[in-house]
Amino acid sequence: MLKTAKPETPTWALIAGAGLLDILFGLLVALGIEGLLPNWKSAHLLNIPWSHSLLMTILFGALFAVLFRRRGWGVMLVLFAAVLSHWVLDVLVHRPDMELWPNSATKLGYFSLFGPVSGWAETLLAIVATTVYAFRARKSETYGRYWIAVCGLMAVFWGMGYLAG
Repeated sequence: MLKTAKPETPTWALIAGAGLLDILFGLLVALGIEGLLPNWKSAHLLNIPWSHSLLMTILFGALFAVLFRRRGWGVMLVLFAAVLSHWVLDVLVHRPDMELWPNSATKLGYFSLFGPVSGWAETLLAIVATTVYAFRARKSETYGRYWIAVCGLMAVFWGMGYLAG
């Protein structure tokens, strides 16, 4: 949808923007700043105040968008929306570990729309949606050129998420 709104936006930048928070999370885990908090009654909660709080998402989204300032405001807004969309969608599938700002007392997260099969169902839906998109885009002159690369990159992100737990 974002690519349709501003077709001149680089596809790789949209993918990177949508995955930016998880990339930052991985870096912060490696640095020992973020990670998992064991909670044996409900699996685990993530300690993600810097990579996934709403305030930091807005800041990271703005910084990411600024990298594309030469392409104009429209492209910048679309890329900012790609980063922000990650936070919005994560609120739907995370346990209550999504903060408004780092170390905020308010934590959002609606756990899962799918109950105990959380993660697997969302991943399956993402795979199906990406596959449908890829095959439909393949028929289009404008958006079908990189469908194999998009699917491959999504598979890498899903694999990283699976390995992270």
